[in-house]
Amino acid sequence: MSGAAAFFRVGAFLALLVLVRHAWRTEGWRPALILIGYLAGFACFREWFVARFTALRGDNPPYLPDPSLGHVGPVNVVVVAGWVFTALLSLALARMIQHRNFPGTNVFLTLVLATLVSTTVGYAVEVTGIRMGLWKWTHPRPTPWLPFHCPYEIFDAWGTTTFVTLGMYCAVRFRLFAGSALRRVAVFAAVLLVFWGAVLSMNWFGGEAPPHQKVVMLYLVLCTALGFTAPRWMLGSSETAATARTP
Repeated sequence: MSGAAAFFRVGAFLALLVLVRHAWRTEGWRPALILIGYLAGFACFREWFVARFTALRGDNPPYLPDPSLGHVGPVNVVVVAGWVFTALLSLALARMIQHRNFPGTNVFLTLVLATLVSTTVGYAVEVTGIRMGLWKWTHPRPTPWLPFHCPYEIFDAWGTTTFVTLGMYCAVRFRLFAGSALRRVAVFAAVLLVFWGAVLSMNWFGGEAPPHQKVVMLYLVLCTALGFTAPRWMLGSSETAATARTP
């Protein structure tokens, strides 16, 4: 490993520690540990699921990490750490933007802003990872208007993963959608079933824009509207709702 690569990895690790400390100070130690553990666990599950799903389809995974990096089975430690870093940074920036520019809005708008921020940050992460050889895309389809031969799929991957991951976290943390636990589970299960149904139908109704992209766009539009107009019963208890309004 070159000196420049070692310097970058040390810097990236220190940046991750700074974000962990920020989450610790703003969330409290227990919620911060739950959030970081959840993000890491979800990232591990996603890596495993992508490997298994593509194998069942008889295809190669969309991207392959450098095998010399640390990994446990199909789960690459560097990829998981990169996702935790991006999710924490996106959430922190989304809350800062929301607090300064959209006072009085709630956690639904936080999800939208975090998704948009993650899409932007993810591009920088992808460019860095590809050029440093940390991973490569197995079906490279460079987009003409994107520098560094990055495939358009990176925007889909980062934005969609951020929205689904943080959406599940916020639904539990802030008791979103309904007053009772049973209704909350039913509503969010329906949201996920529609999304994963769209993912599984990709081979039949893919076209230029895969169906799950259209579903996520619809979810983002709805969450933007709810971010400004969500009734109180969708935001959980009064204490949680107040916390959600002032990230």
